[in-house]
Amino acid sequence: MLVASVLAVTMASSAHSADKLEARVRTLVHQRFAEGVPEAEVRALAGEADRVTGLLVAMLSDPAEDQAHVTAVTILGMIGTAEAVEPLQEYLTGARGEVRVERLRALLMVPEALGMIAGRQHPRGTATSTTLAFLERLVVDPPRLEWHCGAYRGEALQTLVAKVAVNGLGRSGTARARRFLQALSAREDRSALRPNLDEALMRLDGKTVPDARLQGARTAPAVDEPGPATDRSTTVVSLSINRHTATSFSNSTADSTLSTATTLLKTNDHGCTDEVACDVQVSRSGSVGTFGTTTDGLDVITTEAELTTVLGKTGSFKVVTSAQSCCGVAGSILGCGRLNEMNTVILASADPDIWLHELGHNKGLSHSDSCSKYIMHSTAASTNAVTSSECTSFSSRTLSAGGPASP
Repeated sequence: MLVASVLAVTMASSAHSADKLEARVRTLVHQRFAEGVPEAEVRALAGEADRVTGLLVAMLSDPAEDQAHVTAVTILGMIGTAEAVEPLQEYLTGARGEVRVERLRALLMVPEALGMIAGRQHPRGTATSTTLAFLERLVVDPPRLEWHCGAYRGEALQTLVAKVAVNGLGRSGTARARRFLQALSAREDRSALRPNLDEALMRLDGKTVPDARLQGARTAPAVDEPGPATDRSTTVVSLSINRHTATSFSNSTADSTLSTATTLLKTNDHGCTDEVACDVQVSRSGSVGTFGTTTDGLDVITTEAELTTVLGKTGSFKVVTSAQSCCGVAGSILGCGRLNEMNTVILASADPDIWLHELGHNKGLSHSDSCSKYIMHSTAASTNAVTSSECTSFSSRTLSAGGPASP
C-alpha cells in the first residue's frame, strides 16, 4: 500500500509539473514581442528542452494557433533540439493554398530557425548535415511549394524563400554554409539575393552587420509636429503614416489603432507604482499614404539593407507586412524605430502598445525594465504604463537628431 501511495503521489506531482510547463510555454508563445523573443525567457526553458520542443511542434499542427506560430517557430530555433528539424521542414513544405499573413511570417521564420538549430548541433552531426542540405536546396533547387500569400507565389515566392534560406545559413555559423554562400556570391545571376548573401557572410565571418537605424539618408522630418491641442492639457501628436503598396492598412485601421494607443496613455490602472495618466492624444496626420511598388519586395523585410531602404522612405511610420531584421535580432519583429527621430518601420499587425513603444524610441526614450507593464519595457508584451518623465517625452514638440534605440 505504501509503495502504491508513493507512486500515486509521484505521478500526480509529475502531471502537475507537466501542466505548469505547458502553461508557461503557452503564455510565452501567445505574447507579442516588439523586438524579438527575449533570450532570457527561452533560456529559462532550456532544462526542459525536449518537452518544450514537443509542445511547440504540437502547436504548429493546430491551425487555431496560427497567430502564435511565428513565436513557436522562433523558440524552436532558439532552443535548438534536433527533434525540431523534421517538423519544421514539414511545416514549410507541407502548407497548402492561400495562407494568411500571420502564417506567412511563421513560414518565413522556418529557415532562420533551422539555421539556429544547425548552429547548436555538432558541426559534423547528422542533424546539422540534413539541415544545411535542406537550406541549400531552398536556395538553388527549391521544392515546389503548394502555398502562397497574396502576390507571393511562383517565382516571387521561391525568391523570397531563397532569401530567408540564405539568412538561415548565415545563422548556422558553420564552415560548410560559408563555403556554399561564398560560391553562390560569386555568381552574377544571384543579384536578387545580394543583400542577404552579404549580411549572411558578414555573420559567418564574425563581423557586425550595419545597423539599419544608423544607415542612410534621414528623409523623415527630425520634428513631427503635434496637431492642435484639444484643450489646455491634452497634447496631440500626429503621425504621418505610409504603407507599402502591397500591404493592407487603411485609414480606419490606423484610427482604431491610434485611438486605443491614446486610451493606453491616458489610463492609469496602477500596473506600476510610478505609472501616471498621460494626457497625450496620438492621431494620424492626413490619409495613410503609400510607398514602394508591388514587385520591389520591400513589404517583407529580410535584411538590414532592406530595412534601411524603407526607413529612408517618407513618413514617420512606414507600415509593412513582415520584418525579420532589426539591429541583428533573430526572429520576426513587430516594430523598429530610430531614437530621437520620427522614423519607424512597423508591421500592419502590430498592436497599439507596439506603436507606442516605437513612438517612445522616436521621442528619445530607451528601454525601461523595472516594471513589466512599462510601454518601454524591452521584452514584455501587452504593456500600458508610462512614468511622469516618459509622459513628458511623449508630449515633447521638438526632437534632436540621435542614434539607435537600445537593442
